[in-house]
Amino acid sequence: MPVLVAAVVSGAILRFGNLGSRDLSPDESASWIAASAPTIKQVLTVQARANPGELGLHDVLLHFWMGLFGDSLIAMRSLSALTGTLAIFLIYLLVRELLLNSSDDETGAEQERLTAAIAALFFAVNLVTIKYSREARMYPLALALTLVQVWCFLRALRRREFIDYAGMAIATALMIIATYTSGLVLIPEGLLLLLLLWRQRLRLVGAILIGGAIATGLLLVVVNFILSVHLRGAAPSAQTWEWIQRPAPWATITLFSKAIGTYAFPLLVILGAAGALRSRSGRADAIDFLLLWTFTPPLFLTLFSYAVRPAFVERYMISTFVPFFALAALGVFESYPVGFRPAAVALILVLSVAHIVGWSHKEHGMPWGAATAFATGNLKPGERIGVMPRNGINVVRYYVRNAKPDVAVDAIDSEPAPAVVIVTDKFDEAAALEQRYPQLLAFAGELVVRRR
Repeated sequence: MPVLVAAVVSGAILRFGNLGSRDLSPDESASWIAASAPTIKQVLTVQARANPGELGLHDVLLHFWMGLFGDSLIAMRSLSALTGTLAIFLIYLLVRELLLNSSDDETGAEQERLTAAIAALFFAVNLVTIKYSREARMYPLALALTLVQVWCFLRALRRREFIDYAGMAIATALMIIATYTSGLVLIPEGLLLLLLLWRQRLRLVGAILIGGAIATGLLLVVVNFILSVHLRGAAPSAQTWEWIQRPAPWATITLFSKAIGTYAFPLLVILGAAGALRSRSGRADAIDFLLLWTFTPPLFLTLFSYAVRPAFVERYMISTFVPFFALAALGVFESYPVGFRPAAVALILVLSVAHIVGWSHKEHGMPWGAATAFATGNLKPGERIGVMPRNGINVVRYYVRNAKPDVAVDAIDSEPAPAVVIVTDKFDEAAALEQRYPQLLAFAGELVVRRR
């Protein structure tokens, strides 16, 4: 219990602390513009265009959240911080359930609880899990729902009760509605079912019931997708994901290395390997599932990126870090001498915190708020602000949302031409823009403010 409390408390501090320190990002502005619509139907209509990579669950929830707490940066990001903190406790429940599935008796129950708590602690202080919990985006919510779905899946394997099948169907639908890529967890689940059938540890009727629950959840997703297409007027264009670069063949390894940190990663790999190899004799099903969950989503997206189109993005695979930390937690109890175990945990915590500190000292995002202040300070009544890149338009709209009189914000190529423009200093047509807007008002980081 002390380890679990430490995980939740430290995780909450790291997720909630100083939430308003960074300016709104273009991605976050897509969530804000959808959630700020006056009605649920309008939220879904705007979301279908502004956030085509999801089906609106987060934006609807954020709509109600903003109704209670407002639309400040701290208020909007607190929803993600809350779900990100909840995920820490859900990891404890999930790993505990997984270890229950792998044991036929109650021996070692204390060690199993401590293993689950250590896995939650590793997750709580890891940078990749923290930084997405500090953004007003759908990924922490999707992660929490994914953990609920896997927990229900594991309980259905062990208990085979209706409530577990129903929970799995609902959670399957909600996690994919939150973001499509949550469905990647269904790949290791399907492979585990095949393994259990082959090992004769699961009857065919049990696999059919679990498959039916998942299929029910997917059917609910289809209904929501049809609604989204109707509201949007068409299915999402493939151009929506053109910004994604094709990954290197070894992207699965670099995914974990970059996210966990140069120094903590080798130690966690050693512990994870020890946990997988030394625990497998008594927990083959659990270890196989953790390995499948860790590696099949990134490997699948790597293959998909080469066969179809690039789709390998770190935030699409946050859930794969959960089994990685669970394996490392198992490895703690497979390490000798025994006195090394608390030292290993402490070292990982120190290295993880160092990784967070190093990241926090770097610049992240662009100063849209300052640039918008410069622009609005040089506007005359009735004049408009032009923005490039286009994904910054809603960011600027956020920062002028309370301006009196109202300030119109559009793309720089809109008609009539805006009086003041905010562009990145990497704008391809910078020379032509200087001729049209010769008056330099300000430099704000990578952003340039100009006037006609």
